[in-house]
Amino acid sequence: MIWKPCILYAETADYENTDELGNPTKGTEQVWSGKIRFTPWTDQQIALEGRDVTKNEQQYAVPVAFNVIEFARKAEIDGVMLKVIDVTDMSPRWSVIRVKVYGS
Repeated sequence: MIWKPCILYAETADYENTDELGNPTKGTEQVWSGKIRFTPWTDQQIALEGRDVTKNEQQYAVPVAFNVIEFARKAEIDGVMLKVIDVTDMSPRWSVIRVKVYGS
């Protein structure tokens, strides 16, 4: 079992700083830091999602409750920033994140 270091980030809105149109600027806030484990796709998921999805996305098991990371939108895994596509609740102790790899 290979555990990798990970930092999960949520997007925040900064209402004090705005862009040219008056919209709040977006920032990031760290919501969790720890180790995660790569989780391979099951045959059923490949059949449902399709090969293109499983080729460009990866799943990781996160040993933390869903309510802690439900708003995570970015993940830094082994120093690489990835986009979080989905967060799945596997209560009570685990969650699964699905990330898009290598900017694909």
